[in-house]
Amino acid sequence: MDHRATSKAQPHRSAADEVERIALELEQLAHFMRLGHPTHAACERHADAARGHAAALDALFRKPTRAINPPAYLSPDGTKAVW
Repeated sequence: MDHRATSKAQPHRSAADEVERIALELEQLAHFMRLGHPTHAACERHADAARGHAAALDALFRKPTRAINPPAYLSPDGTKAVW
């Protein structure tokens, strides 16, 4: 389920595409968990996959982006804004 190695060869994907990809992988993970009582090794793999997905989502939402609706005015100290 880890696509990080192949993501460099893929064209630029939008944030929505990445969230959708991660959601699909999480659905697959949930499916495997529903299949029965996984072994300890399988539980470790599932936990690693979940941590990887969490890290990918965190990185995705912390990535610098251009504001779609920037404020018309931002105070010099950055504490006040007007839209």
